[in-house]
Amino acid sequence: MKQTTWLALTLLVIFAVLFGLARRNTVKDLSTQPIKIGAVLPLTGPVAGLGEALKLGYTWKIEELNKEGKITSFYLEDSKSNAKDAVTAFLKLADVEKVPIIFTTMSAVSMTLRPIAEQRSVLLWADAAHPLLTRDTRFVLRHSNTSNKDAEVLANKVIELAGKKTGVLYQNDDWGVAASELLSGNLSAVGNKAVLEPIDNKSADFRILLTKLISQKIDSLVTIVAGPPSGIIIKQARELGFKGNIVSSVGIILTPDAQNLAGSYLKGTYYQTYDENPLFASDYRARFNAPPAAFTHVGYTDMELLMDAIEQTGTVDPTQIVRYIKGLKSFKGKYETVEITPEGDIIVPTIVKQWQ
Repeated sequence: MKQTTWLALTLLVIFAVLFGLARRNTVKDLSTQPIKIGAVLPLTGPVAGLGEALKLGYTWKIEELNKEGKITSFYLEDSKSNAKDAVTAFLKLADVEKVPIIFTTMSAVSMTLRPIAEQRSVLLWADAAHPLLTRDTRFVLRHSNTSNKDAEVLANKVIELAGKKTGVLYQNDDWGVAASELLSGNLSAVGNKAVLEPIDNKSADFRILLTKLISQKIDSLVTIVAGPPSGIIIKQARELGFKGNIVSSVGIILTPDAQNLAGSYLKGTYYQTYDENPLFASDYRARFNAPPAAFTHVGYTDMELLMDAIEQTGTVDPTQIVRYIKGLKSFKGKYETVEITPEGDIIVPTIVKQWQ
C-alpha cells in the first residue's frame, strides 16, 4: 500500500513538473516569436471610416506592446466593405498565413465569415451589431453595440419626440434588415406605426423613396444606413421640405463622409452615438492631434483584452483563448471596464444626441 501511494505521489510530482515546464516553454516561445493576429476591415468602400477607426485602435495598442518587447505580427486585409471580398481576405489569412485570430466588422461580413471561422477553428473577433452573431458559436467573440439594444434606444427617442408614424429607411443587408425589424417591433408595441423602406446603399438619390414616405404623413424619419447615403438622405429629406424629426443610427457617426455630405442640414437632427471616455479622448488628442474617431476605443480594448488572454493562457490557441475570455465575466482595461456575457458578447451602450 505504501509503495503504491509513493508511486502515485511520485508520478503526480513528475506530471506537475513536466506540465509547468511545458507551459513555461510555451510562454517563452510567445515572448520570442511574433504572435500572429489578423484583421479583415473595410479600408475602402462606403464604410472605410469604420475600418480606419478600428485599425487605428489595433495598431495603437500593438505599438505599445512592441515597445514592451511583446512582438506582434499584424496582418491586415481589406474587405472593401463587402462580404465577397471579405471571404477571400479571411481565407488568405487563415489558410495561407496561418493566422489563428482574426478581427473584423460589419454585420454582413461577420455573419458570412462566422461559419467559415467555426469550420476552421479560427477565432473570429467580430465587432458588429447583428443580434445572432455569437449565438451557438465556439469561435466567435464580439465587442460592439447590438441591433436589439440599438433598436430600443432609437425607439425610445422617437417615442420621446411624440412621434405617431415613423418612416424607416434601412440598407438592405443583414444589419439593416435585422435592425429595422427590431425597431418596428419596438415602435408598434406603443402604437407608433413604422413604414419600412429598403435602400440600395450604393445609390445617391433617395428622393423617390423620401417623397413616398413624406406623402404618408410621417412625423419622424429614422435612417438605419451607413456610409455616404446616411448623410445624403438627411440633405434630400430637408430639401424636399420634410420638417419632422430625423434620427440617424450609429451608421452616420461611424462614417465621417456622410456628415460632410449632410452639411448644415445635420443641425437639429438626432444621431445615435457612444459616450465619450474623457481619458481616451485626451490621450487620443495628445497622440494624433485630432478629435477621437468613433469606435477606435473598441479596437484598442479588443487588442488589450486579447493580449491579456494570450499572456494568461500562454497560448494563441483559439479554443483556450475563447474559454478564458468567456470565463472572465468582466475586464478592466486602460480605458474601458467591460462586462462579458457567457456567449462572448461585450456590449457597447449607445445614446442619442442632437446635432448642434
